[in-house]
Amino acid sequence: MKYTTYFSEYVKQSGPPRISQRQFRRMMNIVSLEVQLSTMHYVKKDLTDTPFVRRYDLVIKSLSDKITDLSRNLEPSNLMREFANLSRDEIMETFEVDRPWDEDEAF
Repeated sequence: MKYTTYFSEYVKQSGPPRISQRQFRRMMNIVSLEVQLSTMHYVKKDLTDTPFVRRYDLVIKSLSDKITDLSRNLEPSNLMREFANLSRDEIMETFEVDRPWDEDEAF
């Protein structure tokens, strides 16, 4: 749970990250997937001496792949930096002055 641990320490030391809603959701998805992955490893460990030990391998692989997709295998500090950079870009896109106001996007 390297990302979850890093994010937790980051918040303890620096407060909530100033990132966009999209990047915050991405961060929370990574945390959620890491918790699920940890649970699957725990369950699999309890089934070591049973014929069901391999049953969770596909689930574990799928969760690991999703974490890799969301994190791009970056180190946690680099991922947090990417969140900030992408958030800055997303904010710039949101407040373009040349773009006409669209009432459908207001809510």
